[in-house]
Amino acid sequence: MDDDVVLDTTMAAALARSAELNSRFPEPGNLEEERQRDQAFAPAWAAGAPEVASVEPYSVPTESGYQSALLVRPPGVIRPPLMMLIHGGGWNKGSIAQTIWHQNALCVASGHAVLSVSYRLAPEHPFPGGLHDVEAAYEWGLSNRERLGMSSAIPAIGGASAGANLAITTSLLRRQLGRSLPSSLVLFYGVFGGDIDTTSYHAFGDGRFGLSRARMANSFDAYVGVQGDRNNPLVAPLNADLAGLPPVWLASAEIDVLRDDTLQMAERLKMARVAHMLVRGHGLVHGYCSRGNMVPLAAKIVRDAGDYLAALAKE
Repeated sequence: MDDDVVLDTTMAAALARSAELNSRFPEPGNLEEERQRDQAFAPAWAAGAPEVASVEPYSVPTESGYQSALLVRPPGVIRPPLMMLIHGGGWNKGSIAQTIWHQNALCVASGHAVLSVSYRLAPEHPFPGGLHDVEAAYEWGLSNRERLGMSSAIPAIGGASAGANLAITTSLLRRQLGRSLPSSLVLFYGVFGGDIDTTSYHAFGDGRFGLSRARMANSFDAYVGVQGDRNNPLVAPLNADLAGLPPVWLASAEIDVLRDDTLQMAERLKMARVAHMLVRGHGLVHGYCSRGNMVPLAAKIVRDAGDYLAALAKE
């Protein structure tokens, strides 16, 4: 079904740009070197990010100590609603710095202040360390929203890839703990299942388009351990009872090993009678949310997510 993949031309250019940036650095010898390399060229992808009214760093208390966070505010909105954004990176990489374009674009399009948060990374801090940090950060944002100059509206939460996983599993964990749920979820090409034998994993798993099946297997091993339970609902939310979740906006990358995770999540939400909207990123590959400065369709999908948040805030 995927033999005739048509890659968006601007997405192809962004992949070429990624390869060129990678070529400036020696091949990483370990995970820490890979993290440092990715961090080094984060500014290249942040270039041209939409202008926000302000950028404010914070330290957010979690069970592991303080985690860094970055709050951006939309222009022309005095007390905006709040959204929390979780970066991706397979639970073992990624950073706020690599999410700047995505964060700013969501902020401007939605009229929400967006709080990007850090969390402990695997394998140094395996499941549920990162999840607990994100849940604590959400509680901090919820409890301090008026002090931060936000509206009294319940904050939304979202993320891309592993960040989308942590956004929805934070909601499931809060339900377990008897805490209030986010107002809505905004999930871009998330890791939602533990099965790496789906059609999309096999169609795109060789790494031609970036994220590979082997990379995802390593990410799961880092997060839950080689013998860990990938099917735990707080790791693989496709296995969770989704009934009662707030409205969910989902976007796939159609040329992505995780495509089927998003399509299956949409089906599971439908079965659970959870209000949701699915946007399919035809011609796009994993990671496009941070490539909006080169890929117009990626920028449009992020704006669509912002429009969704803005519309919910008016209801």
